[in-house]
Amino acid sequence: MSGLLRTVTSAADFNTALKACSKVVVFFWASWSAPCQHMKQVLETLAKHNADLLFIEVEAEEVDDVTEQFSVTTVPYFVLLQSGRRVDELEGADAAALTAKVKQLAATAAGAPPAAAAPAAAAEPQDVNSRIKQMLASSPVVVFMKGSAASPYCGFSRKVVDALKDSGVSKFTDVDILKDEELRQAVKKYSSWPTFPQLYVAGPSSSTSSSTSSTTRWPIS
Repeated sequence: MSGLLRTVTSAADFNTALKACSKVVVFFWASWSAPCQHMKQVLETLAKHNADLLFIEVEAEEVDDVTEQFSVTTVPYFVLLQSGRRVDELEGADAAALTAKVKQLAATAAGAPPAAAAPAAAAEPQDVNSRIKQMLASSPVVVFMKGSAASPYCGFSRKVVDALKDSGVSKFTDVDILKDEELRQAVKKYSSWPTFPQLYVAGPSSSTSSSTSSTTRWPIS
């Protein structure tokens, strides 16, 4: 355990920790992820100013039971709990968003129901699909991923990049969907698949990617 974050190493340890406080922030991290190191510092700062909250850190690839319980597929990832209920979450290294969510949790009265969900986002502009098709047409291999090929933000994305390189694919286009929320949501609809990374490989004589590309979702192991 660090001075401000409680480290859990098993599902039993995690369940015991939850009994210590009604308001909990769970931080899923991995040792290979540079963004996780940065967000740990942010979380420690938040812990200093929110003594009534419990901050737990879970090494995602080591404590599988807890990681699977919350369907965590990327790091850094945060889950906010109140009285054992999941009331909010955050994916990625967004310090400002995490700070806002922690403040909201701290301000919520004990036993109060979770805040109402935000209204659905407006539909994407008409040209989003055109952007996707243009990206796919510009390169025979395109990976929509979390982070970049040089610095993947999750184990899934890292494994796809490694697999491509191991297969002798030295040139491919990597698109960081964490930098463009509009594109991220549009790609999900385009492929009818909710998670990332997504690998598109164009056919040998394709002129448009929409009819000749295929999508593969890579598992964690």
